Amino acid sequence: MRNTKEIFIGVVVWIALGVMSLSVADTPASPFHSTNPPLRSGPPVGFFLAFPSTEGLEDTSANAGFSYIFNPWQMKSFGDNIDEQIVDFDVAAKWLSESYRTGLQAFPVLEASVQGSMETPWRRDMWAKAGHNSIDSTGKEMEWVSIHSPLFHTNVFNYLNQYIDWIKTNDISNHVPAYVMGGGWVWPYGKFDYHPMAFSAFRNWLRLKYNSLSNLNDNWGSDFDEWEKVVPPTPICAIGDGHIGSVTFGFSDPMAFSWMSPSINVEPGCEYRAAVESYQEDGVEKLGVLQFMFFDDEGKFMHIKAGNQFELKQVEGQWETTSIVMKSPVKEPRLCWALGEEAFPTAPPPTAKTLKLGLKLLGPGRIKFRNPSIKKWPTGEELLSPKGLSLEEAEKNWKFKSSSEKIKVESNIESSKDGSVPIFTISAQQPPLPYKNTGVALEDWVNFSHESMANWLNTVAGHIKERDPGRDVISYIAFTFGFHNQWEGNNSVMRLDIDLANSPNVGTYGIQLALADRDFSYATSSIDVARKYGKPVYATDLIDFPDGLYSGFEPIYRASLATVQHGLDGIFYFAWSAPPIPQYEYRNHLSKTDLNRLISDTKTAIETVSKYKLHTKIAMLEPLMSYSLADEGGHKGDQLDSGGLYHLILDMGFIPDIITPYEISRQGSNLLKKYDLIFVSDCPVLDNKVNQLVIDYVKNGGVIIGSGRSPMKDLAGTGLKAN
Repeated sequence: MRNTKEIFIGVVVWIALGVMSLSVADTPASPFHSTNPPLRSGPPVGFFLAFPSTEGLEDTSANAGFSYIFNPWQMKSFGDNIDEQIVDFDVAAKWLSESYRTGLQAFPVLEASVQGSMETPWRRDMWAKAGHNSIDSTGKEMEWVSIHSPLFHTNVFNYLNQYIDWIKTNDISNHVPAYVMGGGWVWPYGKFDYHPMAFSAFRNWLRLKYNSLSNLNDNWGSDFDEWEKVVPPTPICAIGDGHIGSVTFGFSDPMAFSWMSPSINVEPGCEYRAAVESYQEDGVEKLGVLQFMFFDDEGKFMHIKAGNQFELKQVEGQWETTSIVMKSPVKEPRLCWALGEEAFPTAPPPTAKTLKLGLKLLGPGRIKFRNPSIKKWPTGEELLSPKGLSLEEAEKNWKFKSSSEKIKVESNIESSKDGSVPIFTISAQQPPLPYKNTGVALEDWVNFSHESMANWLNTVAGHIKERDPGRDVISYIAFTFGFHNQWEGNNSVMRLDIDLANSPNVGTYGIQLALADRDFSYATSSIDVARKYGKPVYATDLIDFPDGLYSGFEPIYRASLATVQHGLDGIFYFAWSAPPIPQYEYRNHLSKTDLNRLISDTKTAIETVSKYKLHTKIAMLEPLMSYSLADEGGHKGDQLDSGGLYHLILDMGFIPDIITPYEISRQGSNLLKKYDLIFVSDCPVLDNKVNQLVIDYVKNGGVIIGSGRSPMKDLAGTGLKAN
């Protein structure tokens, strides 16, 4: 699940490039008229389409297609001036003709997102020329546009106007029930916008919240003497490895401190096993790592996306042994398309010639290692130190490496108390925090950034609705999977709760959902967040993540019905056809019988449930807030406890609304009084205002059942005013 960010972005980019290769110049637009077959009715249950053709789909019981064929933008002409930016509708004509030929409802994804702004070269050039490209927290210019760019806004509105007017003119029999705002409403690669335009908007946001500069300084623990000097905490970087364990955020260079073993030759077809004992004395949990480090025949380090680092077992106050397994070389066809041919779980790259064992610390703290080992299997031959590692050998052959020159780090090798083995030590200092109350400043910046995204979503929805009041407007909120138990993506890429709370112009909430084999909570949790806003909810693409990209008919079928049980009103599966990633193609994996059963039963379930309204008097307060090294232990709460509590609630037979501190801060007691019972996962930190609202809820007869720690500190790390 941890590598879904890279995987999905790769899918979108590939589809976008594939659409560019379509040859439509020689194909005249087909006339659109009402003929047989008739338009397929009912709630939309269909597939994500990457091409205009729906070959084979009309032979199933699907009634709709979710079309990403318009991205990147298809243009007859383009330039810096709006008058030069003229849309080419040849591909759109093929797409609409397919809808009339098959009777499928047609849902066009019209690109209006920041992520989509980098998919077309002429648009990228336009942002760069104007100085409107987004900037990351280190000052580096990105390929996508600043969300605050007026040039971007004008460019998008012009494009939308042309497409909307074309559809209104040509869709005479109303095969297009709605527009979808695409494609994937996220912060690209989890990078917020640090452009001066964003800072200006942020200062205005802070003025409204704090009223005065002195009040801001009191809350942040800062000493600004004028508003124009106010900036968010920078730089911000992820601390840890999300592929294997927990991630937090820091305000310095990325951290990676390593003791590296001597080189071991890699023999194709052999299996290797490594182990080490570790003892963490201080710092953020789960930042200790044991790594296979691969090198090519020129001795160059080979960067691998996943599969070569392993989280250390850690028990406070004692030595623990971590063992890992690696085979050489093994190809895993279900993953090679996404991770590249040099990234396979527990396997070295095919071109690797040597490996080293890395004993690593990925953040501040102090950790010790002893008894490192690499064994050739099944013989059990020890390759690092066949006769046992001596202190002299360790000092001679093991090397230390630091990723940062700015962070003070100490490393040494010393003998154990009994003199039997050398002990490798890494001690990295906590970098200074930008402000005294950095946690408060970061929460403001994270909320502002996600609100900026949501406000643009709402603006676009309002514009489309005003241009064509007769059709619905559907959002396309991506990267919501793991909302209940994996919070790093929620904080850096997409915050579903903030999007929902700030987009009233959206008619139907379209959300990207993910299957997780037989754990349907990854899909249902997002629905449980959205349902309370009282609008229809669609799965704009229900992805068969992450268990090897094909879970089988039964999990897909059961997950579909589970999402309907929680209130889903329409489903588009990803995808009908998506070469060269056949692991995603439903037409290849499911038989026609299974396809029709999946679609028909899902549609019937939606129609049946639509006659009723799900009423719940139970909520789960998920303490989703920003977190960083400014927080004790690098976190404000335990995200896994949140996921576990959600599972427990479902296992008891309840379907809860999921609420967040952000939503409570906006809606106050009006939100809380809807519920008789609220479950709260591990929550040692809470905003004073929200904490008081929860206390008042209990005083007024509400019931709280907690899991883990209760709120004791506010966002600044000081004691709560009331508890």
